[in-house]
Amino acid sequence: MGNEYLRRWAVDIYLKAFKKTPLIMLIGCTDALRYAVANGTGWRADSWGDIGDGKWSHMRSRYPMGLGQALAQDAWKRGPVCLEPGDTLIAWYNQERKKEFKFILDEALRWHASLIMVKSTVIPEEWRPAIDEFQKKIGYRFTAGDIRLPVEAVAGRPFLLEQNWTNRGVAPCYNDFRILVRLTPADSDGPAVDVELPHNLKNWMPGDDQFLEDSIPLPDTMNKGPHELRLAIVRPGQNVPAVKMANAGRDADGWLHIGEININ
Repeated sequence: MGNEYLRRWAVDIYLKAFKKTPLIMLIGCTDALRYAVANGTGWRADSWGDIGDGKWSHMRSRYPMGLGQALAQDAWKRGPVCLEPGDTLIAWYNQERKKEFKFILDEALRWHASLIMVKSTVIPEEWRPAIDEFQKKIGYRFTAGDIRLPVEAVAGRPFLLEQNWTNRGVAPCYNDFRILVRLTPADSDGPAVDVELPHNLKNWMPGDDQFLEDSIPLPDTMNKGPHELRLAIVRPGQNVPAVKMANAGRDADGWLHIGEININ
């Protein structure tokens, strides 16, 4: 009983010290993990890739049993999942573990992993395509779908912007990101108009379609004429892209060109 109290005390130190930072708890002691995930943390596990030879192993035994005992199966919805192999990818390759490789990657996706610590070693060239695709699936992956805006708008009056977004990853983002709308004069050096939308992308779960309707205010003093409308994902209160959405046509800085609107 005393040890359990001390473990909770140690977890509480982190919970109280880091109010905004997503936290993870090592899959080790069941009662401590259960307490941590019940208070919003994710989880971390070492020896990812250990699938054994039919006997006990981390991936086939320790992870599933530990998550079940700690009631941590849905912890990924509130905090990140981090996995680290006991060995390296090049070691797996040299051990001729090609048949097991897909299973190892698929299990990480099933556990909704956001971060894989593969150590600072070479990734086998033959496995590079699979790793590149894997990186597109772990964590969050926001894509903008159908975006609708009017052909014309009037300075000083709002216009309606309709949007469809999807998180095509396997986890939420765990941080407060926002969508920023930027209107830039298409044929002059006039100032841009930025409008931060109120939606918190932290709540966008994998696979869910998000339909947004936003009234975009326009200042009376903005330049007349055609304007380019672009979107970016930013941190609240900032105007620099923080997340590169997974769309073709996105520029190197993270802005996505949507279309033109004429301001009268």
